[in-house]
Amino acid sequence: MKRHATSLDRYRHKRHFRRTPEPSPERRARWRPDAPHFVVHEHAATQLHYDLRLEINGVLVSWAVPKGPSYMPSEKRLAVRTEDHPLAYGDFQGTIPEGEYGGGEVLLWDRGTFEVEPPATAEEGLESGHLTVTLHGQKLEGKWHLVRMRVQRGKENWLLFKARDGQERGKAMLTHPERVLFPADGFTKKDVFDYYRAVADVLVPVLADRPIAVQQWPEGIGRPGFFRQKVAHTPDWVRLLEVKHQTRTIPHINVDRPETLLWLANQSALTLHMWSSHLPRLSEPDWVVFDLDPGTGTFDELITVALALRERLEELGLSSAPKTSGKRGLHVLVPLARGHTYVDVRRFALRILQEVGEAHPELATTERSIRKRHGRIYLDAMQNARGKTVVAPYSLRALDGAPVSTPLGWSEVTRRLRPAHFNLKTMPSRLERVGDLFAPALGVRQSLPRLH
Repeated sequence: MKRHATSLDRYRHKRHFRRTPEPSPERRARWRPDAPHFVVHEHAATQLHYDLRLEINGVLVSWAVPKGPSYMPSEKRLAVRTEDHPLAYGDFQGTIPEGEYGGGEVLLWDRGTFEVEPPATAEEGLESGHLTVTLHGQKLEGKWHLVRMRVQRGKENWLLFKARDGQERGKAMLTHPERVLFPADGFTKKDVFDYYRAVADVLVPVLADRPIAVQQWPEGIGRPGFFRQKVAHTPDWVRLLEVKHQTRTIPHINVDRPETLLWLANQSALTLHMWSSHLPRLSEPDWVVFDLDPGTGTFDELITVALALRERLEELGLSSAPKTSGKRGLHVLVPLARGHTYVDVRRFALRILQEVGEAHPELATTERSIRKRHGRIYLDAMQNARGKTVVAPYSLRALDGAPVSTPLGWSEVTRRLRPAHFNLKTMPSRLERVGDLFAPALGVRQSLPRLH
C-alpha cells in the first residue's frame, strides 16, 4: 500500500477533495479483480481531450490524449503521461468545479479489460517505453501500442496508435463497390466508402453517443432516396441508442467507432443528420444552431448576414463555428457549457436572429412562411429543439459534385467562398492542410448571457 500511496502523491497534491467530487486515494474501487481494467474518460477541460487509464500495479496509469484514439494504424496520437489515479477513478464521472485542477465535465467514454502482450509485463513495458496492450472495451477493441518518445519539461510524451491486427478494418465490408451513386461525376460506392474512411477520425467523435438520422440512396442520387431515423437489419455489433420520442422509442444507430460509419457508407447512407445533444444528457444541447437559408437571395447577401451574426455574437463575448450546409446555406454553431435547455437555446437563437433580421430587413427575415419571406434569407432558429437535426460536419450531400458540409474558419467566410469546392475528392486533402475546424464546437464551453 505504501508504494501505491507514493505513486498517488501527485494526484493528491493537485486536488482539494472537499471541493472536487473526484475520489480520494483512500476510496476503494468497486471493480472485481478478474482482469486488469482500463477506462477512457472524455474530459471537457480547457480543451476537450480523452484520458486513457490502465490498471497497473494497483493504480490507474494515465495518459492525456488530445485527439483521442484512432483506429487507423497510420494515425499516431500524442499521449502525454499524467499523474497516476486511484482505481476508484475508474467509476468516476461528474463535473470538476471551475478553478480546480482539470475543471470541467468528465464522462466515462469507454471501459473494459485489457491484456499486456507477452513476454513483457506492464511494469516492464512502462520502464522500457514500449507497452503493447489488447483492449476489450465497449468501443475500443484490439491491439494498441504506447511508445515513449521523450521527456520535455518533466512531461513524458508517448505515441498511441493501433496495431495492424485486423480490428482496424473493423467488421464493415464493402459490397458492390462498382455501383455508381453520383452518376454525373461517376463516383461509386467505393468512393463514398473511402471518403468516410478518410474522415472517420474527425467525424466519429462528433457522432458518438448522439442520435442520428440518415438519408440513403441505394440506387444512386438519380433515383429516389429515403430518410430514416433507424436503419433496418443492423448487425449485432452495431450499437444502438434507445431514444424516447413523443409517441414511441426509436433505436438510433450509435456511430461510436469507424466500423459503424463504414457500415452506413456500405448501406449508401450518403447524408447524416445529427441531434444537437448526446447521451447521457439528451435534454441539454451542446450548441446553439443558427441556420441561414439563402432562399432566392445571392451568396454575397448570405455572407453579409453571416458576418453580421458573427459580429453580434462577438459583442456578447461568444465564439462561434461556421460550416457550409453542403448546399447553398450556412450553419453557425455556438458551443455551450453544460446546463442549458433546448428552451433556453431556442429563445436565445430566435432573439439574436430577430436582431439580425431587423438590422438587415431587406436581406433577411425570421418569417417562417415561405410566401411572406419574398425571397429573403431565412434566419432559422427552430432547429434548436429536442429531436430536431442538423446535417453533420463532413457529411456528403446528395447533389452533383458530391459536396460536403464543411467546417470553416471565419477568415474563409468571404465573398470568395465557394461551397461547391468542398467535396468528396477535395475534403481529405483539406483536412490534412487545415485540420479539424469543427473541433471548437466540441471543445469550447460557453454560457449564454442574459439578454435585456
